[in-house]
Amino acid sequence: MDHDTPQVNILLTLEESESKDAWKRACADALGVPLERIKEVRLRKRSIDARQRTIKVQLRLDVGLDTSLPELESPANSYLKIPEKARKVIIVG
Repeated sequence: MDHDTPQVNILLTLEESESKDAWKRACADALGVPLERIKEVRLRKRSIDARQRTIKVQLRLDVGLDTSLPELESPANSYLKIPEKARKVIIVG
């Protein structure tokens, strides 16, 4: 995450958590800015709290204020080559 990109934790009902418009409204409220300044939101983490009758969903979102969020970098996969003489492993169970 870019240090200039705000990150917001919001708590919504299960139904509200399915709407990106609700995400944007909640982020605008949390940051104290007009809704029009929220250009993009990106989900970082979703946690469900079902301990009560009313299920709540906590979302951690990156927020693009006045601009779109930067592109995410794909992680580089680098796997070590297994030597041909390596022992084979058999997993049972």
